[in-house]
Amino acid sequence: MIIYCYMKRKIILFSIILIVVAGAGYYIWSDYKKIGPEENVSQPSLEREINITANIPEETKTMAGEKIEELRANLKENDDLRSSWLDLASYYKLVGDYAGAEEVWKYMASKSDTDFVPYYNLATLYAYYLKDFSKAEEYFNKAIEKNPNYIATYAAFYDFYINYEKPDLAKSVLERGLQANPGNEELTQLLQMHEK
Repeated sequence: MIIYCYMKRKIILFSIILIVVAGAGYYIWSDYKKIGPEENVSQPSLEREINITANIPEETKTMAGEKIEELRANLKENDDLRSSWLDLASYYKLVGDYAGAEEVWKYMASKSDTDFVPYYNLATLYAYYLKDFSKAEEYFNKAIEKNPNYIATYAAFYDFYINYEKPDLAKSVLERGLQANPGNEELTQLLQMHEK
């Protein structure tokens, strides 16, 4: 009977430890997913129809359309050309094809654990074009996680919060930037202006 009770306690203790470890593992994994690369993103179609919605001159539309086709042709030959993917997304955004730009930048984010540029571009797309506050906030934070030394991200994130009339959050972004980049002149000046 004593051995049975002892074994029962050991099993209960082991079960509790297992539950705690599993819970901690899940927490760490879910936290990684928040700042890790985009999951399960397939390569964008290089045949998709361009959706031109921007109010731009016809000659700009024509020039952008030609450039998009040129970039697509390059990517069909070599789909590892980072600069061509970036340019393609930028031209999509120029002509108002925000879904195309979003798709390319999400694909790029899925390809690298360290490239902050697609996250930064997605943040500005959501902030100023698609007007999705929570996604803009999420991607600004991801861009900072990827590269805490890129000052333009903090400045853009600050402007985003100012535009949405959230001065306390705007100030916290500058303080976060100065914590990661002590003495940075641009962030210091922004913070001084903010506090006036």
